[in-house]
Amino acid sequence: MISLTTLLLIVVSGLVAGFLTGLVSLGGAFIVVPALYHALLALDVPSHAAFTSAVATSLAFLLFSSTSATSTYAKKQMIDYRLASIVSAGALLGIWIGIQILLETDDAVVRKAFGIFIWVLGAYVVSARYFKWGGQHAGNLPSYTMTNQMAVFCIGGGVGVLVGAFGIGGGGIIAPAIAMLTRSDMKRAIATGVGATVIISIVAAGGYVVSGLQATETVTPSLGWVYLPALILLVPAAMVSAPLGARLAMHLSQSQLLSILGASMFIMGAKFIYF
Repeated sequence: MISLTTLLLIVVSGLVAGFLTGLVSLGGAFIVVPALYHALLALDVPSHAAFTSAVATSLAFLLFSSTSATSTYAKKQMIDYRLASIVSAGALLGIWIGIQILLETDDAVVRKAFGIFIWVLGAYVVSARYFKWGGQHAGNLPSYTMTNQMAVFCIGGGVGVLVGAFGIGGGGIIAPAIAMLTRSDMKRAIATGVGATVIISIVAAGGYVVSGLQATETVTPSLGWVYLPALILLVPAAMVSAPLGARLAMHLSQSQLLSILGASMFIMGAKFIYF
């Protein structure tokens, strides 16, 4: 039986994750996975099953929160569908690898490795703000070359592995990469990252549903590895908060967005390393 405190924790994590998804293309795993992991441990679920279910549920949840934020960005005509398609195509190749890594590896090793990775990425984002890297591109449309489009595709492949293994949508990695490689505005890059997250999360969540149908240690009630009670609580919360984050992003400067992104990464990296 889920306690009232656990229910509130899940709802609040959905609100925060949805808001951050809309604001800086960052949510999902960084907020939802730690919350669900602890909630499932409190229900005496074994650690590996709890973490796998948390990751799978995070991906299913992210589909709804990113769709909500994407609709807001689409109305503002901020999404670059060309780059979103390229990075999504690359990600699809890596998702299966990521899923197998999580299913076959000790979850403690996976969690700590991801936390360290987030810190490294956060250090890059903070450096970008401090040295004003990319600041000269504010307001710019993306510049397309064969080289940078191939680079975006390859980054998508790496993101796919991370999505499958950690339950992230990948937007927090995709957005800075697009801004840097195509010399484009960060707001436009964030909107494109959110758009790509919709496609990526559909495939990754589907992968965990299929693999979970064949597993014997899934949590009940669930669809594959997706824990349905948590998903039912998370989705309405995110549908409310994600559009608010997307609207706020339209009014913040590039420097402010980088500051929020960097701070979020350091906090959530610590959660993965120490929780």
